[in-house]
Amino acid sequence: MMKRTTVFWCMLGTALISLGLICFLITMSSVGWKFSAIDGNLYTTNTHTLSGNVTDISLDLPEADISILPLETGEARVVCYEQEGLTHAVSLENGTLSITADDNRAWYDHILSFGGSAITIYLPAGTYSDFALEADTVDVTLSKDFTFESVHISLTTGDVRSYASALTEINISTTTGDITLRDLTAPTITLSQNTGDADLQGITCHDLTSTATTGDLEMEGVIAEGNLRVERDTGDVDFEGCDAGYISIQTTTGDIEGSFLTDKSFHTYSSTGDVRVPLGTTGGTCKLSTTTGDIEVFIKGARP
Repeated sequence: MMKRTTVFWCMLGTALISLGLICFLITMSSVGWKFSAIDGNLYTTNTHTLSGNVTDISLDLPEADISILPLETGEARVVCYEQEGLTHAVSLENGTLSITADDNRAWYDHILSFGGSAITIYLPAGTYSDFALEADTVDVTLSKDFTFESVHISLTTGDVRSYASALTEINISTTTGDITLRDLTAPTITLSQNTGDADLQGITCHDLTSTATTGDLEMEGVIAEGNLRVERDTGDVDFEGCDAGYISIQTTTGDIEGSFLTDKSFHTYSSTGDVRVPLGTTGGTCKLSTTTGDIEVFIKGARP
């Protein structure tokens, strides 16, 4: 009898879980898989006018999508699309624009919360001092209309899309999230990811370092006068029309494929994959290493 009862409850539990999964799939399909559409929280929009010159930006937030866009009309301002119970304090002191969060939500308010808050900063296009962001769950976008003295971004979960140049350095670290950099310059660029892809295009710098535990790297038109260093545990490295004075690309599990602009002195290693590189030994040092993966590299314009 006990066994039959146990079987009955197991079958009932399985049926209820299956029904719940079917309902979830139908609901998400109907809203185009946008989790924000089933967010059970209320939102309001609050605008903060900035009555002074902004030189630095410092953000410390638990969650919210961040965008910095050029001001087209009106005064410089911060527009906060806020979840009920999660408000933001905006201040401008001695040129530093600071935004922090005041989270008064109860524990159950987090159940159907999918990070729907958003903060948009409208500033005159131009050059600013430092941009610093510390956040938990945030997507951030920096417009090409801005140049910063330095950019420092540290995220737990979130994507970074930056088109803004820096006069000294760009330093971006994420635990889980993708990094996209487009058409910018900076003397030093350092990218650190645990899990996430990186996509770099049109980059000019002196030194560039990209490290990740799991994630692919794609580069196009990345030119480093000094060092270009790439490290991956798991992930492919693909590039086109890139170059640097010294190049080191290492991945444990993944392929290394692409083209450089000038001749290199190649030093390669692959434990279980094929290796195809030019035979020449002139030019800057290029070290390519993968444990499980192929290496196929050529000089642009001279593909074998």
